[in-house]
Amino acid sequence: MSHDQLPRDLLYPARLLLILSCMKLDRSKKNSGFTLVELLVVVAIVGILAAIAIPQFAEFRKRGYDSRARSDLRNIVTAEESYFLEHDQYIDVSTNPATGVLSNGGLPAMQFASRGVVMAIVTAGSSYSANSCHQQGLKQFSLTSVNPGDVTGTLLGGGGCT
Repeated sequence: MSHDQLPRDLLYPARLLLILSCMKLDRSKKNSGFTLVELLVVVAIVGILAAIAIPQFAEFRKRGYDSRARSDLRNIVTAEESYFLEHDQYIDVSTNPATGVLSNGGLPAMQFASRGVVMAIVTAGSSYSANSCHQQGLKQFSLTSVNPGDVTGTLLGGGGCT
């Protein structure tokens, strides 16, 4: 092959390098992106993380419902004790879980409970027994006038709130 037969681009090395680098860039643009395997690995990792996180989220919500029931129980017991100091008697109280409204017009210090909380105070002379739970919670809480500072919580069975 003579000098005249060579392509003109091969005669100028700088121009040849430029053409090759442009060809390389064009090839890399065509091959850019993620492979199917890489995408499947990412989807699998996200799926595993979601499988771990979603049940934990449900557990935290149930604990929040239990805290609501426990807090309402303490509040109503405080209102019951306040009522007893003024009237020298306890009164029976229960809730409508759909609205949170207390029966008997409630106590002067508390007319409402949190929505979904089932609560009842049963009196017997100069003592009472109070119970509360949330319809979507895990525990039922109880408290008596004998030991008003000690709230005990027991896990609910399959029957739900009583």
